[in-house]
Amino acid sequence: MVAVDMDCTFLRDDHSYDRPRFERLRAQMDAAGVRFVVASGTHVERLRNSFDHPDELAFVADNGAHVIDRGEEVYVAHLPDADAARIIDAFEAHPDLAILGSGPERVYVTPSVSDDHFAMLRVVMPNARRVDSLHEVRGQVNKFAALDPNGLSEALAPSLLEALGGLVVPVTSGHLSMDFILPGVHKASGLLRLMDRWGLERAQVAAFGDSANDIEMLQLAGHGFAMLNATPEVKDAADAVVASNNDDGVLEQLSIWFGED
Repeated sequence: MVAVDMDCTFLRDDHSYDRPRFERLRAQMDAAGVRFVVASGTHVERLRNSFDHPDELAFVADNGAHVIDRGEEVYVAHLPDADAARIIDAFEAHPDLAILGSGPERVYVTPSVSDDHFAMLRVVMPNARRVDSLHEVRGQVNKFAALDPNGLSEALAPSLLEALGGLVVPVTSGHLSMDFILPGVHKASGLLRLMDRWGLERAQVAAFGDSANDIEMLQLAGHGFAMLNATPEVKDAADAVVASNNDDGVLEQLSIWFGED
């Protein structure tokens, strides 16, 4: 298994990647019996829309809350209604934050998200939907994200954690955003579900990442790779460092392993 994060890992800063080269490498991986897994904090709709043949890939989406194997749903995290209500109340006590709720079907966007940001989301996730309150759809949400164009306050996570009582765990995915995920649900837990499904051991897994929500995945993998542009703590968690995302570090490493016709 080769598992890759998307933003700032597989994707360049402009969100592009060399599609023809990837398809050549994917064919080589298929021939070698190696499965390609996209492991991201992003909703599965955006991930699927990023590839030409999504039903031939596996996805660990929303930081492990949604796992799909070649079009077949493997796992969907469940958040009890009472817990969801408490979490949403805590978020709505911070009206200055743009809050998104994510579930297996779509992303739900609160009024605090600007029209410009919502328009950008709709480009990559056409099913994104505005709601007046996440309480309207709390039975359909299993991951939350907080956004702030001015940067998230360092005191935000502790204050929310105190209000939430450990119902969700904050994971930084950049200084402008933070994901809040269920305890024990992360990219590594999603990979473990696929490893069990496919009968794989850690030594048969390679993973690539750049930020804090990749650390468990890199530590799980027998071969963990940090991007040159990764944060210091991610590089410390990895076995090796490859070229940056803008220099196609993932594809360069895959080419070393599998070659290209």
